[in-house]
Amino acid sequence: MVVVDLEKCVGCGKCERTCPNGAIKVVDKKAVLNRDLCSECGKCVQVCPTKALSIEYTSTHVRLAESYGWRGGGCGRGRGGGFGKKRRGRNRCGW
Repeated sequence: MVVVDLEKCVGCGKCERTCPNGAIKVVDKKAVLNRDLCSECGKCVQVCPTKALSIEYTSTHVRLAESYGWRGGGCGRGRGGGFGKKRRGRNRCGW
């Protein structure tokens, strides 16, 4: 779930302009998130200059990811885990 740190948010509007679903609006110079519209794509998190937005994963997210074969660590440049099996010292992402 996307979380807004109101102390860090300066109301620049970059997140609002970037959100493909219109889930973020800037009200009184603070980002306000409509969770019903948010798809958790993370685009707002990437463009936030003050790092006021973040994604927090719940146990439900982890269980869902594990049901699709995720073992933790992502592709991870050799950190292990992620989807798929390693081949010749590399995982399926080529790292």
